Amino acid sequence: MDTVGGSGLACWFKGFGQVEAANALADAGLEPQRRFFVVMDELWRVIRAGHGMVDRVDALTRLNHNQGVGQAMISHSLADLRSMDNDADVAKAKGFVERAGLVVLGGLPRQELDEVREVVDLSRAEVDTITSWSTPPGWKAGEAHPGQGRFLIKSGQRAGIPVQLQLTNAERNAGGLNTNRRWNLDKTTAPGMVG
Repeated sequence: MDTVGGSGLACWFKGFGQVEAANALADAGLEPQRRFFVVMDELWRVIRAGHGMVDRVDALTRLNHNQGVGQAMISHSLADLRSMDNDADVAKAKGFVERAGLVVLGGLPRQELDEVREVVDLSRAEVDTITSWSTPPGWKAGEAHPGQGRFLIKSGQRAGIPVQLQLTNAERNAGGLNTNRRWNLDKTTAPGMVG
């Protein structure tokens, strides 16, 4: 198991352990019943971490509601869900999307959306909107991407709801949250530039 996938698993297991402890205390009448929302980011790392991981995640998608848990599983692409060597694991992973109550889509290329449309009903207008978010505005490094913070929320057959996320000042000023910081260099002092 790779260390990144392993550390993700460790966080998940610790979080679900806390849920189980809280539920045990509630069942014993020692604490009020709580409900939880678990964000499971970088799903691709966990399902590739080793044999049997798809089964563990599959069980979560089917049984968490019994524990008072809602969940969001985040990955980059449907391709992440079909990246395992075992065809049975790929089929199970595709079921994650099929059973999802909500699917949230960021900017994706048309080819990816053709596959998404096999499990999520998207109109032509929704496809056009999502693909427009995937095209960079130009060739300039660090330039804001048109899809940055834009998502389409889909629930069943209902029309999708496009949303634009906006960072708070605290989020903007938190240096660790900027995953593009190495691209946002001053053009006159950028190291490695050949002129």
